[in-house]
Amino acid sequence: MPHGENRVTRWVDTQKGQVLVIFALTAVVLFAIMGLAIDAGITYFHSDLQQRAAASAALSGVAYLPGDVPQGVQEAVLTAERDGYPNSAPNNVVVTEPTSNELEVAITAPAPVYFLGLLGFGTHNVTAYATAQYLPAIQLGQPGPTLGATVANLGTADNYYFMRTEGWGNPRSEGDAFTPTPTDSVNACKSTSCTASPADVHQISCLDDTEPTSSCVGNADGILTNDNGGYSYLIYVPANTTSDMTVYNPSFDPGNDSGSTIYTYHDDDSSFPALSSYTQAVTPTDYAAMAYTLFAVPVLYSRANDIPLVEDVFCPYNAWDLDQGTAKYSYYEANPAVGRSRADTQGCNNPSTSNPTMESVSGTPEGFHSYASLLNWDPSKSTDLAGYNLFSRPYSLQTSESSYLTSSGGNYYLSGGTGGQYYRLQVDTLSWDGSVINTSSSADTSSPTADSANVGSSSDPYPTAHAGYALQAVQESGTTSSLLTVSALGEMCLYTPIDATGGASSFTVPLFLLPTAYAGKVIAVRVFDPGDVGGSGNAYLGIEQPQYTSSTTGRTVSQTFASVLAGSNGPEVDNLGTSLGDTGSGTPITPNDGGSPAIGADAAVVETYDTSGGTFYNGQWVQFNIQVPSDYTSNSAAANPGYWDLYYGVNNVTAGDTITVQVQYLGSPVHLLPGS
Repeated sequence: MPHGENRVTRWVDTQKGQVLVIFALTAVVLFAIMGLAIDAGITYFHSDLQQRAAASAALSGVAYLPGDVPQGVQEAVLTAERDGYPNSAPNNVVVTEPTSNELEVAITAPAPVYFLGLLGFGTHNVTAYATAQYLPAIQLGQPGPTLGATVANLGTADNYYFMRTEGWGNPRSEGDAFTPTPTDSVNACKSTSCTASPADVHQISCLDDTEPTSSCVGNADGILTNDNGGYSYLIYVPANTTSDMTVYNPSFDPGNDSGSTIYTYHDDDSSFPALSSYTQAVTPTDYAAMAYTLFAVPVLYSRANDIPLVEDVFCPYNAWDLDQGTAKYSYYEANPAVGRSRADTQGCNNPSTSNPTMESVSGTPEGFHSYASLLNWDPSKSTDLAGYNLFSRPYSLQTSESSYLTSSGGNYYLSGGTGGQYYRLQVDTLSWDGSVINTSSSADTSSPTADSANVGSSSDPYPTAHAGYALQAVQESGTTSSLLTVSALGEMCLYTPIDATGGASSFTVPLFLLPTAYAGKVIAVRVFDPGDVGGSGNAYLGIEQPQYTSSTTGRTVSQTFASVLAGSNGPEVDNLGTSLGDTGSGTPITPNDGGSPAIGADAAVVETYDTSGGTFYNGQWVQFNIQVPSDYTSNSAAANPGYWDLYYGVNNVTAGDTITVQVQYLGSPVHLLPGS
């Protein structure tokens, strides 16, 4: 063979060997890349599972803040375990509380490898983080432990209104949007109907399945709550403190208030005849019994977990003589007339005839123009037989609930525990005999309209009451403390006197406390039936944001009208009509405060009355969609920091305006923070 051929053969063989080496090396690299891709996908899959588990755990635990951090942590750990990540080796679940309304969950777990294991790579840990936040409850009402004014202090600083609830037979166009029948005729609202279709019911109600099931009609507990719900109030008792919950003027007691500024505290607006003597005929079913039910609130954003602690029912009486300065009142005596105790469940009135006469008793009932304890009120303290028959306790005090009730000196108090505790008070307007008004039953589906129910006939089965009351949380000593708070939960009905017959004036009423966490968010403030005034002038209603310290500049931002969102035709307020359930977007209202120079185009203020048009929004909802400033904080050197005000501007008008107010965040109050 020629020498050159040998060189060629050796070169070819050499090339074949190099190809094999390169192929082998490339195969290893390709195999590693393929293994990395597959194992990376598996790692991503496991990481996604961990992320979902961390998010679920954070959301489940944050609802227990701020009152029960240990329970929140425990719930988060249990949720992670249910999702496949127990807090034991090789996993690690860490729960922390970055702020008082945030819960962070970090789940660390090994991610398996398959192909890369052939190359000597072992498992590696992956950590997933999620932070959930709850927006603190928007506290409706005035600052402190008192909500609503007494007869003595109505009109003084921060005491411009008292709480109101009305009977099922009353026209809802008089201001209570939720408690009366939703059927309201054309006559009650002038040229338009006030009927709510679909019906407006309380945010916490059996009809909406938001009331604890055990509290609804037919429940085994025997608690008296109407199907359409009642007004609910949130009570906060700080850690290592105790509190009693009291109600001012707890009974429905029509009379003659003897003063124009408080003329409806005792319902003397002609709905009830004047009692010149106790024998005067008054239809019994026009009256209303008042039920007050206290619940413990283990989970702030879940009513299903509420625990009933006690229910007190205060029976009605007529206070006409008391209002005239005579220590005498009248009531429908129970038959048989028996004494009562704290444990009584008899109900209010069981007369021997269908249309009984009233009995008159000398004296002043406990609770008239004074506060009554819901935990410790004892009818045996009354000095007359009637006093025994003005009270019933259908759900006895649950003294076994030692986590929430503590005893001292023979009395019981709400406990703040070691981390602070929330409680809920629900106020229901019952029938005159203390029975519930079951609006979902077949017997009531054809109930009369409010107008026909308000004729006062003996066959009318529904109360036409306007009950006024106030609430106060007190210490064991009976004194108030700024550490205790009482606020309406989501909605409230209030009455405020208006007297501007001498010319133009304006005033503001503390309406709700908005925490810093709402900065940059949108809230809806809805007002039902504003502007029930009379006279030769005008009336305006608006929402004012408070003075606050900017979170970005540190400078003080002055108090001013809140800003509303832009609608299709620019900034607007909306007339939602008679029902919150109407799916329409509402009719735009142009902001207007009647001033000169003109206010900002996005100001949250509207005209509600003038002499030519009368009341513009009788029996209707006015909605302010308010944009909270992005630099908003609830910090301020001014009085009542963080409190947004209800603004009244009036000119030559006078009246008492009953309105219902609802404040909501337009979104979920419990949510994950970005990046979770």
